[in-house]
Amino acid sequence: MTVGYAIRSAVVIGWLLNALLLERILTHGTITDISRVTQNRPLFVMVIGLLFVLAVPTVIAVVAGVRVWPRVSLAISVAYLVAGGWLRLGNGDDSGAAIVLTALVIAVLSLASVSRWPREPGD
Repeated sequence: MTVGYAIRSAVVIGWLLNALLLERILTHGTITDISRVTQNRPLFVMVIGLLFVLAVPTVIAVVAGVRVWPRVSLAISVAYLVAGGWLRLGNGDDSGAAIVLTALVIAVLSLASVSRWPREPGD
C-alpha cells in the first residue's frame, strides 16, 4: 500500500464519518429516523444539509482520484472546522466536537497530500 493510497483511504473514511455524525446531529441521535428533523431550527437544518452535500461529492472526488481532490478536501475541511465549532456551541452535542476533530485530521492529511502532489501525480 502506498502512502498516497493510505492518505486517500483515511480521508474517505473521515468524510464518511463526518457525514454520519451530521446525520446523527440532525436526527437527534436516531439514525435514519427523520421524524425529529422538524424540531430543529431552519438555519440549523440548512447548514447541516449543506455540509452533508459538500461531503458526498468530496468522497466521490477522492475515490475517483480527481487531481484537485486534496485542495478541495482542504477547503471543505476548513468549512467543517468552523461549522463543527458552531454546531458544538449551538447544539451542545459532542458530535460537533467530533466533527471538528475529524475535519482537523482531514485537513492535515489533505495538506500532506497537497505537498506530495507535484512529486507523485498518481496518488
